[in-house]
Amino acid sequence: MGNGARLKDLLAEKGIKVSELARSTGIAPQTIYAIIKRDNTKLSTVYASKIADALYLDLPELLSYLDGEFSNLYGIPPEGSAKYDFDNIGNQAIIDAVHHMEKLNDLGKEEAAKRVEELTHIEKYKK
Repeated sequence: MGNGARLKDLLAEKGIKVSELARSTGIAPQTIYAIIKRDNTKLSTVYASKIADALYLDLPELLSYLDGEFSNLYGIPPEGSAKYDFDNIGNQAIIDAVHHMEKLNDLGKEEAAKRVEELTHIEKYKK
């Protein structure tokens, strides 16, 4: 069972229709239907974050639900799981940056990328 089937189950459990989820997330209903129908195993972090917000869940909570049993004996999520993807993206700051980038046109996205690249040259911001 992939993310689509689990998302369908979660919506049924919460009594939420796809059209309501689409309205509250800003994700096109066709996109949500496609995720469910294809039973995708991958779900973009941006969509997952919006869906979690709309369902009043923390993002890790939603991801663990979508992944079913998301951790092995050592507590490490399996590679390819939504939880693994989230943990390896980094942190909330990156998710927030993606949300802000979505609001920009192509020129704005180019400028934002330049500014982020500039920050990598400033010692106090480097890892």
